[in-house]
Amino acid sequence: MSEAVWRTLFVLFLVFVALVVAETEDDGQYDDAIKFEPLESKSEYEAPTPRGTVFFENFNKDPFVSRWIVSEDPKYNGVWRWNPPQSAIKAIEGDKGLGMTQGAKHYGISSKISPYINKKGKDLIIQYEVKYEETINCGGSYIKLLRKHKDETLALEKLNGNTPHVIMFGPDYCGSDTNKVHFILTYFNPKSKKHVQHHLKNSPHIKNDQLTHLYSVTLSSDNKFELYIDQELARKGTLENDFEPPIQPPKQIPDAAEKKPADWVNDEFIPDPNAVKPADWDESQPRLIDDKDDKKPSTWLDDQPASIPDPEAKKPEEWDDEVDGVWQAPLITNPVCIDHGCGEWRPQQVPNPLYKGKWVAQKIKNPQYIGEWKPRLIDNSDYYVVENWDVDPIGAVAIEVWTMQGGIVLDNFLISHSVEEAKKYAQETFAKKHEIEVAQVPKIEEKAAGWLENVKLTIQNILNEYPSAMIIAATALAALFAVPILVYASK
Repeated sequence: MSEAVWRTLFVLFLVFVALVVAETEDDGQYDDAIKFEPLESKSEYEAPTPRGTVFFENFNKDPFVSRWIVSEDPKYNGVWRWNPPQSAIKAIEGDKGLGMTQGAKHYGISSKISPYINKKGKDLIIQYEVKYEETINCGGSYIKLLRKHKDETLALEKLNGNTPHVIMFGPDYCGSDTNKVHFILTYFNPKSKKHVQHHLKNSPHIKNDQLTHLYSVTLSSDNKFELYIDQELARKGTLENDFEPPIQPPKQIPDAAEKKPADWVNDEFIPDPNAVKPADWDESQPRLIDDKDDKKPSTWLDDQPASIPDPEAKKPEEWDDEVDGVWQAPLITNPVCIDHGCGEWRPQQVPNPLYKGKWVAQKIKNPQYIGEWKPRLIDNSDYYVVENWDVDPIGAVAIEVWTMQGGIVLDNFLISHSVEEAKKYAQETFAKKHEIEVAQVPKIEEKAAGWLENVKLTIQNILNEYPSAMIIAATALAALFAVPILVYASK
């Protein structure tokens, strides 16, 4: 097919698209983008400052001037921005956060905590806000609290995935594979001389929408934890019982070198070898049979078809029998069959009282079964008694993630030893923001639904007014896709 023909087909398709767009734009009620009323009218908003914290960041000031350090590792090629969220749902005009702007990128940034955090016998509260400008498909938005170096120096510009962290916390989502709020604690095992990561079992799911969400976790001085999402309890438990592998190593562990014997009997029950099928057991009987008491209605019309051509249908003026084939009216339900019934009559089916199905011998206890096989237990060389459940000192907060989607904004980081101060700050920031955003959702859904309905009506009107143009445009579009396939197939 020549280039000129291709151009002609493409232009015809563009004409059809232009008609749709032009018709839609003619309706003035949808000319403007959806508008919202933010809480503040001024462009420069200042978030409140919390009290009693060991670290907080409300992003009132440019984070890149001195406090936050972007990793120099070339792996982290995602661009950070200090900006308000750009989503349709907005709360406070000018409320800025730390934004990941691009998809399919790695991001690495961190901020030193000075003086460092020493949990020793105290409660520790970690909370921050996450907002997705669009519902997320695949990406992390969790944070890491980095382990303090002995000399209190942290080369934050060299941050990477191997930088030691004490706590990892926050949402992570990727399709059907990952949907969890991570809560990972790292402890040093003095026997193995290794730092071991312990993951929260049964982690709660993330909140995946365009609203701001607050993720909080409290590590209490009595070795319990509480995890909150939007100030509502999502998970609680103890450090001793709710992490995998357990923080307290077991005294004994299964012997990994031991293998199940090849002749081990796995079946606890077996078919009775002495059972005999009864002589009168008939496996040939069907499950359902015709109801002998069912009678054909006297008004049943055996010679009438169930469907007939629509008598009101008319062949379109544009229809060409040579090109489109012989026109046939669409079929509809035969009106006379609605009240009487048509075609071949069959009695309804009922359960067969003689049906027994395939005979199967009953099962009996297997005399050779001695139980489920398990490897023997051996002493755990990494066992020790955990006496100090406090996490190691913390020297920095970091964001080290990969995401397939941009438009992730983090805000209002807070780390404190005071549960009350953390709750108070959440009420002053997140609670107000979230309330305003939630109130906007019905309006956005209503306007979006109205816009979509208008597009549908517009397309329908164009199809009614310009049927020939529709057929030409549809044919052109089909040719654009079909011709390359045919050409390729003929090679």
